[in-house]
Amino acid sequence: MESDINVKKSKLRLYQRRVLYGLVSGIVTIQSARQGVESLLPAASEDKKFDGGKFDQIEIGKLLAWGNFSYFLGKCLAGYGVDKLSGRLIFLLSLGISSLFTIFIGISTSIPTLTICWCINKLFISSNWPSVAKLLSSWFSSERYGGLNGMIAFSVRIGCLISSLLVAELLRRRIYWRNIDFIIGLILVMAFSLGCLLVKGIPKQLGLLDPTKKNDINDINKDRDDNENLENEIEWSLAVMAKDRTIWLMSLYVAGTTILMELQSFLPLFLHLYMKMEVGFAVYVSTIFQIGMICGVMLGTFLYDKLTKRSVTIFLNSCMFICTSCLVLIWRLLPVLAKSHIIIILFVYGFVLAIIYHLPTGVFMMVHVGERYCGTLTAILEAFGYLFAMLFDYYGAIAIKAFGWSAFYGLLVLASMITSLLLFPLSSHQSLMTAKN
Repeated sequence: MESDINVKKSKLRLYQRRVLYGLVSGIVTIQSARQGVESLLPAASEDKKFDGGKFDQIEIGKLLAWGNFSYFLGKCLAGYGVDKLSGRLIFLLSLGISSLFTIFIGISTSIPTLTICWCINKLFISSNWPSVAKLLSSWFSSERYGGLNGMIAFSVRIGCLISSLLVAELLRRRIYWRNIDFIIGLILVMAFSLGCLLVKGIPKQLGLLDPTKKNDINDINKDRDDNENLENEIEWSLAVMAKDRTIWLMSLYVAGTTILMELQSFLPLFLHLYMKMEVGFAVYVSTIFQIGMICGVMLGTFLYDKLTKRSVTIFLNSCMFICTSCLVLIWRLLPVLAKSHIIIILFVYGFVLAIIYHLPTGVFMMVHVGERYCGTLTAILEAFGYLFAMLFDYYGAIAIKAFGWSAFYGLLVLASMITSLLLFPLSSHQSLMTAKN
């Protein structure tokens, strides 16, 4: 009997490795592709083949705004969809349809067609993470969630950085942006094919042991009623969450940090149009923001569990203060700042923003409502964030067109100050503390 169990455990570990490889390759590829396509926008703005008007800052702002609305819509649907359908189905649909519409973006010849393809692409990209979270919770025990999420977050950041660097180099070599987009689409097709081979549904469907159970490993059918009345449970959790003032406060905080993160979408355009950098070089320089974020994620993850409750509060508010200070410097001193100064400020900004964007929200999602409703809360908070990001993209583009880039940074300063006020009471809340704090 014991040897039987060991064989089953060995078989489970084999499938777990395959599923993990498929999930990591899928989410890294799809997020890197998203970053790569956004890095092509400055080159697309110079394309004369678009019918029905010039693809200027206003049109780019509208495109980003509609894309974030699709993200908002996708997040609203994805959390419920992965529970009602299947995590594997949503994951593969996300990869397959986004790869198809990534290619369609490259062959669009009018701004409305480009916008439609862009929105459908974003809608399915947004459902990728909820499906990954669902599959991870099915294939791995809760003790591994922290390490797995950290590994995936770090891998995604590295992937986005490499994607931006590759796009920058191809643009510098004068390769047409539509051809680069087509290459990105083909890479997504390969990730979709790999996902079909490696990613499986749930262990029970394959007759494997349930990896989420510590005891009674032979009782595979135990707790069969876990998914009973799922629809009522989700509705009940939403009703409770709607009455929770802390969740409302955190939703506004997530909206603020998501707006601050939108700078990365405008950054290549800013460096190209305002700093007069060549398109490929502008994309290269914009990666300094992502390098800062990678360093910030590494340091923040290392420190967070080691700090006391009081130290966490001071740490988060200090990062928020530095973040606001970076924006104020660019806003007030933009005409006199040298390129080297802006690069340093962008690195520091990305460094501290990574900490206040990822860590408080991630811990809050897992601690405040527990494992059962973590997915639902994640969908709510991310949807809320992208709804506000949609509004910022549109009005930010109008501010650039009407008043210049200083006005754009002025809006970011305002958003950062409001976010600071929201973080101050949240930073000492028990739901932002891990067991070690």
